[in-house]
Amino acid sequence: MRVERSGITAAAATGQGLYYAARTLAQLANGRTRLPGMFIRDWPSLRYRGFQYDISRGQMPKLESLKLLAQVTAEAKMNLYELYIEHEFAWQRYPDIAPPEALTRAEGR
Repeated sequence: MRVERSGITAAAATGQGLYYAARTLAQLANGRTRLPGMFIRDWPSLRYRGFQYDISRGQMPKLESLKLLAQVTAEAKMNLYELYIEHEFAWQRYPDIAPPEALTRAEGR
């Protein structure tokens, strides 16, 4: 990515790379109306960057919280968000094995 007086240009090998370039620009701007000139050459050192969240122990998070965490994960330029769910889905055939706050089939999708 190059920021110059004449404008901003970005190039990437994939659409995902352009997405991350846009995220970097938004993080640099952070409310500024002017940016200094710069040249950024960057790429991920790891193919997969993310974390695992164990939602099967302790208080079950609400669906809205899980969605917000997915957004934060993307902002941090991670591409993997794995939920360890164990018994946190309300299965139609076995409704008694899930806690009352378990995710429904629609929420799981």
